[in-house]
Amino acid sequence: MINVLIPMAAKSQHFSETEYPFPSPLIEIGKKTVIEHVLKNLESAGKNVQFIFVINNADCRKFHLDSTLNIITNNKSKIIKLENETKGAACSALMAISYIENSQPLLIANPDQIFDEPLHNLIARFGDADA
Repeated sequence: MINVLIPMAAKSQHFSETEYPFPSPLIEIGKKTVIEHVLKNLESAGKNVQFIFVINNADCRKFHLDSTLNIITNNKSKIIKLENETKGAACSALMAISYIENSQPLLIANPDQIFDEPLHNLIARFGDADA
């Protein structure tokens, strides 16, 4: 298993609220949300991926972000809801410490990042670096 942590509790600095009223992971590209594209890409990390999301509770109340993530992942993800925004991805990631299986690898990914190479290849290279 691999833990894939996606911190999403900070406001996006790349999309204005007037132009994009939804949180950036819910913006649609080609009839799919950004987060759907990202999760499909992150599945290349391995057969057994545990997604962990750190999200803002206000986005859950207003946009049902938690429900959307549960639907996309078939209710197989861990969702940490925060009452306040964080200062960024590192702060959000720290809020997930107790949800991470420490004996397994951890990948922290942005909610709007696509990798060009299958992740299992990259992860294998990291494992080889320990030798």
